[in-house]
Amino acid sequence: MNNCMSGILGAATSFRTIFAVLLFLVFFPSSSELAASQQLSMTDKPFQWGGEFKLLGSATWPGKETLLQPEGDKTFFDGLLEARLKARFVPADWLDFEWHHVIGGAGGDSRKATYNTVALDKFSILGTPPTDDRQLLDLSWTPAKDEDFVFYHRVDRLALTLKNNQGLLRLGRQAVTWGNGLIFNPMDLINPFSPIDVIREYKVGQDMAFAQVLFGQNADLQILYAPRRNPATDKVEWEESTFSGKFHFTVGKMEFNIMAAEHFDEQMVGAGATGYLGAAVWRFDLVWTNPRYGDSQDYLSAVANVDYSWRWWNKNWYGFLEVFYNGMGDEDYSSAFGEPEVQKKWDEDRLFTLGKWYISGGLRTEIHPLFNTYLTIISNVGDPSFIFQPRFRWDFARNFSLTAWGNIAVGEKETEYGGFTMPGTNLEYQISNGVAAWLSYYF
Repeated sequence: MNNCMSGILGAATSFRTIFAVLLFLVFFPSSSELAASQQLSMTDKPFQWGGEFKLLGSATWPGKETLLQPEGDKTFFDGLLEARLKARFVPADWLDFEWHHVIGGAGGDSRKATYNTVALDKFSILGTPPTDDRQLLDLSWTPAKDEDFVFYHRVDRLALTLKNNQGLLRLGRQAVTWGNGLIFNPMDLINPFSPIDVIREYKVGQDMAFAQVLFGQNADLQILYAPRRNPATDKVEWEESTFSGKFHFTVGKMEFNIMAAEHFDEQMVGAGATGYLGAAVWRFDLVWTNPRYGDSQDYLSAVANVDYSWRWWNKNWYGFLEVFYNGMGDEDYSSAFGEPEVQKKWDEDRLFTLGKWYISGGLRTEIHPLFNTYLTIISNVGDPSFIFQPRFRWDFARNFSLTAWGNIAVGEKETEYGGFTMPGTNLEYQISNGVAAWLSYYF
């Protein structure tokens, strides 16, 4: 398997040459496209702007004798106020410039309990504002920061796109999502969401170059390069970066993806497919990873899901079921958490689960076109332990929405979601139970 994978991934290094070809293909629009774009720009509005104001509040119960509360057992109250300002400049149909700036302030008991640590985003419903410690460009600022409160602002999108009828090239801070996972997504390499994230409107922007070449209407090739810095040296290093490609094509009513990547200090190959079973949609992804550190062994990650929409009692319903296999998983969570490679991937937000097998499901009911209820359940079937996330979204006025949800972890001691003892301590690592509300205004 190692020889086969080395051959496949050896071919992946030729992506750099292919990327140079893509630059030529999509960088220069043809003269006919220029003429068409000049005519278009005179009738369309080239400048667009908008944004969102977001107010969040949460109450969580971390429990006593946990990392958040070594002593005592109290309710943690946290809040966040954030504005996202968006602008887009499209002077011609072959040229597109996008910019998002995020300004916000956050604080509360969770921040105070984890000040000067990186633990908050693993426990709190609200998490912490992202930083640019690993980014190519440092476009984040924290003018005010203490143990109770942080004021921050950052550029979350800053990308120039050049395109023609053969494809596109996008340079700068942007978001790219690959893979077929709904809750777990092993093929999504760039800033993936955690399985327990409820707020998924925007992925964190990543500095990268992204190119796409179209092959007719049924196939395309995507290549990306995301340079990252090593926080210890503040230098861009290949072992910290991502260079990957994905070929997507359709055959009849089925879609297929083939991926190869150099991702941090790992080599990866993956394949996935999407198809139909009656009115239901099924998907799966398989990703084989070859770590290049220590004595780590190759491992497989896989996800498969099916979703379906229907009408019942004159209401619109939607449901899904997903199975995930984590080849890095271990039944002894305390020991696994102490492994250097596990801790490294955990800190880099590349690993969100410690067990092997998971089943998740979700149900959405449209009570009213402006009011929807949801229930998501995530289960580690090896423990067993569970996370329940009931929530609703109410679009109660024009440009306003209110989302409220709960985060309920259930399991015995020494299970992943029930809480397990951290190596070398008598304290537990435990996802906090809690409730939160999110009010948004869009403009």
